[in-house]
Amino acid sequence: MTARLSISELTVADDLLETRSATEMAAWVADHRSAPLDLADLSDGQWAYLARETGKALSLDVLDWLGEDYGGLTVRQIQRLADEFAAIYEQYCTPQHEDQDRTELEQDTEDIREDLYIVAYRLMAENPSEVVAELGKNFNRSRAAADRDRILLRAAARQMVTDPDPSNFGITSARGFARTANVSRTSVIGWTKK
Repeated sequence: MTARLSISELTVADDLLETRSATEMAAWVADHRSAPLDLADLSDGQWAYLARETGKALSLDVLDWLGEDYGGLTVRQIQRLADEFAAIYEQYCTPQHEDQDRTELEQDTEDIREDLYIVAYRLMAENPSEVVAELGKNFNRSRAAADRDRILLRAAARQMVTDPDPSNFGITSARGFARTANVSRTSVIGWTKK
């Protein structure tokens, strides 16, 4: 079991926090103090000390997400990542009106938040230019696929929508086609104008 260090025992130089990974910092503290240190096993007082030293509180949730080697990040990077995680969580899980439930928002946005967490981490752990280039490439590929799908859907509307009767709910009407394709009726009408 890892021994806990008191605040007075836990003195970490600012340059260590800036340049060393969390794992290296734990090893340095262990080498310079009698008790070994695992960041995931810090007491509340130790977290408070690190927060004072670095200006922000570290999050155990972020450490759990990063895993055993803390993703190779420095303590300051972990703090910035914790700030990003908190901002992402607030953006996607804060109810916009009283009818919304935070728990439902958490469930509904879990996948997108995980993707955003991964990007936030990658921007710190990898070459940011390469990460941004990859995201741009994926975005352009998705946009091209969406453009292609829109062209195909427009062609299908021109071929299928032949009934001008607005009371018809079948796929041959603008209303029925729109409902089936999950697009607006006005879009379908615009696509089928001669």
